[in-house]
Amino acid sequence: MIAANQLKEIRRVLLRSFLLTLLIAAVALTVLVATGNVNTALPPDYGKSITAAGVATAAWGSLIQLRPVEPTFRRNFLHEVAQGFIVKALVGLGLLFSAVGALWWQ
Repeated sequence: MIAANQLKEIRRVLLRSFLLTLLIAAVALTVLVATGNVNTALPPDYGKSITAAGVATAAWGSLIQLRPVEPTFRRNFLHEVAQGFIVKALVGLGLLFSAVGALWWQ
């Protein structure tokens, strides 16, 4: 029963951190549109878009890590392993997208 409750907590943390990441991205996009750096009349820059997606993905993984799981005695319950895997996967994917975006026109 403890593992089921912890998995519900991880699910809640994933959703909240994803929504916070979307909010931060929306505020950043609003600032860029207000300053004129992003305009629909300009051609799209796919490299910058991919880099921004990578940064947002890595930030999502970092925000998840700010809320650690409650450790158990053996530290091998599903909720402990799952959160570590999710964080590593999101940060790795974000770094991959950032590198691809940065090298897009090279």
